[in-house]
Amino acid sequence: MKVQLRFNICSLESSFVFVKDIEDLAERIRSSISTALFYSCRYWGEHLQRGDGTEALHLQLINFLTHRLLFWMEVLNLKLCMASGAQILHQVQNWITKYSLIDVRKEVADAEAFVTCFTGGACAHSTPHIYISALPFCPRSSSVYKNYGHQTQGLISVKGTAIVQWETAALATWKTSDILSVAFSPDGAHIVSGSDNGTIEVWDPCTGESVGGPFEGHIESVNLVTFSPDGTCIASGSDDCTI
Repeated sequence: MKVQLRFNICSLESSFVFVKDIEDLAERIRSSISTALFYSCRYWGEHLQRGDGTEALHLQLINFLTHRLLFWMEVLNLKLCMASGAQILHQVQNWITKYSLIDVRKEVADAEAFVTCFTGGACAHSTPHIYISALPFCPRSSSVYKNYGHQTQGLISVKGTAIVQWETAALATWKTSDILSVAFSPDGAHIVSGSDNGTIEVWDPCTGESVGGPFEGHIESVNLVTFSPDGTCIASGSDDCTI
């Protein structure tokens, strides 16, 4: 990643074209994103978790967050696996906690929040909006903005309460039927919801996409949902007095 990641890695000419509408995207990826680079971008968190908290790895992590975070996001977004970005950074959080690397904790947390916001919003449809839209809306207190804001030119200036209150706002929102109950899976990889129309659905918390259901069975509103401790089963309770 240190050698091959770069700005606008697939030489996209316009931010107005969605990733799904780039006609020669497959060819651009073949010529610009090697198999080794994609593997590294997709699985470096797994490898880091298996490594020791050495000074060398610590410094490489800081270097990555400071210089290549946004380039890494380009690769994930172009390869349509942006949802894995926040999961990888969550793995990094676990690693730095294990080895008490306190000095880098904020940078990783800010990066995870930035990646989650980008993934859950409309910006993810067009990779250049990592720089054009996501970065300008990043709070000035974020290490992501501090590391990359000065490296760009012509960014829009965003001010107001939305920026001031960004850290307490929802990372992303998704519209669905009226939700009455929600629960996270034990590993945090899924959300289950119960709705007023009697259905149960499972969601990817990074993208807001439905990954299971809607499951039917209740006649009335579902007021309680929960995962089993091992995450393999879901229980629900409804106004119709059924489980």
